Amino acid sequence: MFLLTGQEGKMFHPMAYTKTFILIVDALLVLTLAPVLISFFMKGKFRPDSANPVNRFLERIYTPVIQWVMKWRKTTLAINILALLVSIPLLRSLGTEFMPPLDEQSILFMPVTLPDVSNSEMKRILQVQDKIIKSVPEVDKVLGKAGRASTATDNSPISMIETIIMLKPHKMAGRHHQSEDH
Repeated sequence: MFLLTGQEGKMFHPMAYTKTFILIVDALLVLTLAPVLISFFMKGKFRPDSANPVNRFLERIYTPVIQWVMKWRKTTLAINILALLVSIPLLRSLGTEFMPPLDEQSILFMPVTLPDVSNSEMKRILQVQDKIIKSVPEVDKVLGKAGRASTATDNSPISMIETIIMLKPHKMAGRHHQSEDH
């Protein structure tokens, strides 16, 4: 995750930092707090691991694997080194095709006016702005809102204009350009 760049890096770096921080804290808790809690709460006589049927089943599976790996150490090491070498060319292309481009054909435009603007002036600014934006050939629809809703969930200032600009599909916008040029 830390090797990602560009848009992918900006999106996933916070998650990578959070995950790494949590793992570090977990490791510290396992080394410090867990032994203390175990000594307080786990008292009495414990059965051996071999008494548990799940443990017996898993031991039957992984014991031969461990014995084979210990017998063929060099082969196991060679397989792991080969897997590492195969992954090196893949690291060079990491981040190039990780996720598709985010082109949702819409833009949220949020300019802010002076804080003491009147409602009538705000309405006039919004109408002029929407008319100018709509004159751009690539724009399909424009929806503007001035002020804020009377709910606690809308924390934007009254002087903020929120405009949603819906763009035409790329093919239509390109065709429109060609017809204007001729």
